[in-house]
Amino acid sequence: MRVSQDSKCVVEDGGKLVLEPGAIVQLWDGDDPFGRAVLEVIGELEVQGSIDFSGNGFFDFFQSHILSLTGGIFRIEGWGIGKRFLRLRNNTTLDIGDNTVELLEGLAEYGNYAKISVGQGEAFISNMELKTGGQFTQTPSAQLFRKFQ
Repeated sequence: MRVSQDSKCVVEDGGKLVLEPGAIVQLWDGDDPFGRAVLEVIGELEVQGSIDFSGNGFFDFFQSHILSLTGGIFRIEGWGIGKRFLRLRNNTTLDIGDNTVELLEGLAEYGNYAKISVGQGEAFISNMELKTGGQFTQTPSAQLFRKFQ
């Protein structure tokens, strides 16, 4: 899947996008660190395994979204500090459940009361900036690891 420039792919409420193992997701918008190429997830995103993500665009999760991790992992590796690849809208919970989330090398933007919830799973966060309300927090490489039990 390739989304470029000021375009977006929208998974509508009641809709579903399935990313099979090895799926290539390209979200490109030139060199803009806050690229406008976006995958908006209002409905359901099913990730069946590891995906190959590239670009300076981002995944945009809305409060109504459903994230199904049938492959056990949701991994996004960005293009470096300051380059957004994930946005959680206000009151949005990215529910990982008993699976694994890996957020590496980029910027995650989150709205008021947004959170990542990990039940019995794991969260790996490395070399990331977190942005909310104009505030930035940088996490040095390999310093944030937490296994939830």
